[in-house]
Amino acid sequence: MNLFRTTCTYSLLTVFIAVFLWIGIFYTPVVSGQELQPTLISDSEGPIHQHNSFLYADIDTLRQQVYLFIESGLWRFNLENKQWQFLDSLKNRPDDIEHYEFGFNTPKQKLQLWSHGVGEMYDISLSDYSIERIDNSHNHRNQFGHAPFFHKNGSLFAFGGYGYWNWKNIITFYNEKIREWNIQPIQPSSDLPAPRKPLAVAYSPNDDKFFLLGGNHPEKGRQDDQYTKINLKYDYWTFDFKKQRWKQITNYNWPNLNFYESQQLIQFSKTNQISNTAFSTDSHYWYLPFWRKNQSKDVIYLKPLNVETGQAAEPILLNFGLSREFLPVNFLYNNSRKLLFVGLDYLSHTSTYPIRIYALDENRVSNAIIPQNNAPNTWTWIIIAITLLFIILVIGYIYIRNQSHSTIKTEKKSVLESLDRYEWLNESEQKLIHFLQRSDAFKQTHEIEEFLWPDVNNYDYRRRMRNDIIKSINNKMQQHLDLDEQLIINKTDPNDRRKKLYGINPDIN
Repeated sequence: MNLFRTTCTYSLLTVFIAVFLWIGIFYTPVVSGQELQPTLISDSEGPIHQHNSFLYADIDTLRQQVYLFIESGLWRFNLENKQWQFLDSLKNRPDDIEHYEFGFNTPKQKLQLWSHGVGEMYDISLSDYSIERIDNSHNHRNQFGHAPFFHKNGSLFAFGGYGYWNWKNIITFYNEKIREWNIQPIQPSSDLPAPRKPLAVAYSPNDDKFFLLGGNHPEKGRQDDQYTKINLKYDYWTFDFKKQRWKQITNYNWPNLNFYESQQLIQFSKTNQISNTAFSTDSHYWYLPFWRKNQSKDVIYLKPLNVETGQAAEPILLNFGLSREFLPVNFLYNNSRKLLFVGLDYLSHTSTYPIRIYALDENRVSNAIIPQNNAPNTWTWIIIAITLLFIILVIGYIYIRNQSHSTIKTEKKSVLESLDRYEWLNESEQKLIHFLQRSDAFKQTHEIEEFLWPDVNNYDYRRRMRNDIIKSINNKMQQHLDLDEQLIINKTDPNDRRKKLYGINPDIN
């Protein structure tokens, strides 16, 4: 019983230590992300947004200018002198402009439009602001909701999307030489992300890789029908253009966050996908906007993600000031270590909103970054369960073993106390067992021999009889009582290692 109690004590101590270490590693109290207040940089009179109309914006990082395309036309904000300039009304825009994407092609130094499902392609001249269709293609209607980005060679790329009752995981690009769209080659042995409408992508010209975050995809790869269930996941992938291979980095578990999509707000009919996140080519941090579940959609958080390590940081609250409510639409990086937020002052009970630009120094963001203490994933729970099960099994084994030994020992002890009842032991055998049992110490051979055969003087004969009787006793006890051990055992005499001492097995006696 004492051994069992000791075993349980140490086992429980082991469990508490394991749980304590596990809590220390995985469940350190989550530190809330910090709060940062961006600076308003567009104080001058600027464009006005009409309620429930489109708002497109992108940045020319070389000339430090932000281009804005809204219902009234094309605007430009100079980041150096902090002034707005109206450029043109763009009356020759394509019909249904909300069905087009908009972006600034920095390598080509062009403003471009392309159809929301890819296919049609337009250049907006920066000299006379004419709009010219440049493709020989058609409106594909094959990649609605795609994630676009401009490659360092100036080609427009589009990943994923939805079309013709199917979700896509293809990468397409506009081939300027033939004025058509092509599919990006991928190594046959490469992994592939699930078909989806992606949340966001970012491109790193230095590494020639693009990064994919999450998206909405159909359950089990189904086509779109009334029974198809759509799942949202936050998986993180990279595509290496040099190797032409996909690689999945991780899956994120962000149950309390919703990806920020300004297009869901009633103030906008359409916003452009290419600037829904900001990527820093300097720090390799990708800045992702989120809402917190069960909070007002006026409260926006920025979640930094290191694209090299896949490490996500705690969300950072963006405080745009208490005097106004600001709704960001476009998230830009200007290659001067600044994040830019293009959006509007949200004034209730009005149909027009002033468009503003805020800036936030990336060094301030870097100082506010707190690595996320991710909740344990499925494998962590499996490892914990296996560890606890192993501990329970060890405790159970030790308990059963001790109980078994205790039972056997009790049974064997009662056996020795009832030797007279065993007719299969002869008189000399019973006499020897009683002699050894009454002794507190192991006996020398001559003591046993003189006790059993005092009249026999022949040493060799007595030795042979002693060996025979001990062997006979052990065989009979094992045969009739089903003992696993020998009843009479020997050990070396500590005073003379050439001699043996004999006695009753202490595990039985």
